[in-house]
Amino acid sequence: MGQGLAGATFGDGTGVPLVLIHGFPLDGRMWEPQIGTLAATARVLVPDLRGFGRSPLPRGPHSIEDHARDVAACMDAHGAPKGVLCGFSMGGYVALAFAALFPWRVAGLVLADTRAAADSASAKETRSATARRVLAEGMTFLADDMLFKLLSEKTLRERVDLSRRVWAMMVDQRREGVAAALLAMRDRPSRLDLLRTITCPTLVAVGSQDAVTPPMEAGGFAGLIPGASYVEISGAGHLACVEEPETFNGAVLDLLARAQEERP
Repeated sequence: MGQGLAGATFGDGTGVPLVLIHGFPLDGRMWEPQIGTLAATARVLVPDLRGFGRSPLPRGPHSIEDHARDVAACMDAHGAPKGVLCGFSMGGYVALAFAALFPWRVAGLVLADTRAAADSASAKETRSATARRVLAEGMTFLADDMLFKLLSEKTLRERVDLSRRVWAMMVDQRREGVAAALLAMRDRPSRLDLLRTITCPTLVAVGSQDAVTPPMEAGGFAGLIPGASYVEISGAGHLACVEEPETFNGAVLDLLARAQEERP
């Protein structure tokens, strides 16, 4: 049983809806550059994951699979038995967990600037230490650090307003939700074996300047998914969908068209 999430729907398309799953440490507002374009074609569902944005704080320790169950419950609440799941970074972990738990509910997948492998031992230690520090100090230090990982150098230099909006969204998150999500990401399993079993239309997208989940890694796991398409977004960093929304949105629209064509 999933935890109730805050969520909003946009558009009135009659096909399979698109579910946009945000990354860490952000919320559904990160998808603003997508909503106008994508909602003109499909109904778009934008939840805030547990502990982020307007959704309730978690009721204790939880897993990435629990986040996926939350998304399933949110889809149920909005009358969406099936959907195209688009997950960015941590949202990609959730989308893959959803595909493992509920494959019959997945009409398509967009895996944006994310990875399928589990954390290394050193990455696990870093997540644990960061969770402890977030609980002790709050979000400012993490937002300062993450901003330079999320955005490309060009974006940071030339688009100050965008950089400020992303930073403010991170600072706006509650420390309890962020710390719990860090531990959930730390403990997530590898999904590399799952990739070979995915049969729905799938897009893997990554920014060419993404230092968090670099193109070499994204292209490698895209090659494990039968029939997956791969798009490298020139000049963008980790938050490619926000930095270069026109390119990203075009690739998602192509995936949506494929998913509708293959709909039984």
